[in-house]
Amino acid sequence: MSEVVWTPTPEVVERARVTRLMRKLGVDDYAELVRRSQDEPEWFWPAAIEDMGLEFSRPWDRLYDDGNGIEWTTWFCGGRVSIAWNCVHRHARGPLADVDAAVFQGEDGARYAYTYAELSDRVTRLAEALAGLGVGRATGSRSTCRCRRRRPSRRTPARTSAPCRCPSSRASPLRPSRSASRTAR
Repeated sequence: MSEVVWTPTPEVVERARVTRLMRKLGVDDYAELVRRSQDEPEWFWPAAIEDMGLEFSRPWDRLYDDGNGIEWTTWFCGGRVSIAWNCVHRHARGPLADVDAAVFQGEDGARYAYTYAELSDRVTRLAEALAGLGVGRATGSRSTCRCRRRRPSRRTPARTSAPCRCPSSRASPLRPSRSASRTAR
């Protein structure tokens, strides 16, 4: 199939993040950027990560390891990154805290919107609820839940500094709250 379905306008290309990255790296042509990213990954990936603003909680030791064959390459070896932090939590603590982060518009006209701050709270509550069910890895913490309704075990870690959010003391982390329900403007 050789039919082109969509071609960006010059204005869209000018505003594109890849255009910004190319200028930062001194690359004039997209095909050259692709070629160099493949030929020189040690040059490309640190620059791309920095340009995206992706924050690692632990930096990587090696960019990649292809010792088991190229099809089994592992990237950012030894590094740790939290998608929840990078996509939600860091914005909830900054100037985007009150900006809509997620919006749902149902076919019936119902609209739910969560700001970054609200979404961060929901994500935290969901993670804590999953931890309470034993989902995820245990942390080895032996402190007790603040509401004393559940005691952590090796399956229910309580390693968070956030207040207790047991299902008995809070609404479900999956159900929209009143503050999240907004009518369409």
